[in-house]
Amino acid sequence: MILLAFRLLLRQHIILLHPNHHLAGHYADRQRLSG
Repeated sequence: MILLAFRLLLRQHIILLHPNHHLAGHYADRQRLSG
């Protein structure tokens, strides 16, 4: 749970630096979660 929260916070920081990269990573994570 703590690691997940940390990842979410890290992503929010990354979205400020590299929004396009964040979107690509988020999409990849969703694909990985869906199987």
